[in-house]
Amino acid sequence: MLCQVCKKPIPPDHKTFCSYDCFRIYSNRTRTKEIFCQNCGKKIVVKKSVFKRHKVHFCSMKCRSKHGKIEHTCEFCGKKYRTFKSYVRDGRKYCSKRCMAEHRKILYLGILNPHFKDGAAKIGKKMRRLARYLKWRKEVFIRDKFTCQMCGEILESRNLDAHHKVPLWKLLRDYPGKEIDFNDEYFYSLDNGQTLCRECHRKTYKEQDNIE
Repeated sequence: MLCQVCKKPIPPDHKTFCSYDCFRIYSNRTRTKEIFCQNCGKKIVVKKSVFKRHKVHFCSMKCRSKHGKIEHTCEFCGKKYRTFKSYVRDGRKYCSKRCMAEHRKILYLGILNPHFKDGAAKIGKKMRRLARYLKWRKEVFIRDKFTCQMCGEILESRNLDAHHKVPLWKLLRDYPGKEIDFNDEYFYSLDNGQTLCRECHRKTYKEQDNIE
């Protein structure tokens, strides 16, 4: 009797194949399936049982993650990124959680917030939590070299305030547009900022930041 793979005589202590290597070759032929990766087109070999159970169509996890993605533009920062169609369909329209959080701060600011109660939460105070405002504050400190412009003392940022020469409430009141854009450079002019220590800043209080 001859081996089904190499056609050599089968030893007496073997049944179908002359060696384990021939058995493995035969097993690979009959139990595997050649398919093409749906992402890159590379030919791959998988077990038929695995293909039937998991529907393997990709050569690697990298190809699997790339397949089905589309190019989308972040609604907050405008950055282009790739994501799954289902994510966009479900409302995930930002490149990162940070962009989503910052955009929601603006979308639900003031009267647009479902918890808004007769302007009890001041828009000016909420605006100071925005990332764009914190960036402006830091730029004012760097420009003034972390030095109070009234007493000349050099302090750490946690002990300093970015003082508005034209109060923020007034900028909001006199905003030229119909709807306030909280990312507008109108609010973030460095010429309107001044670094002051806490004590000197208290001396400048004349009107309260009180806009609803």
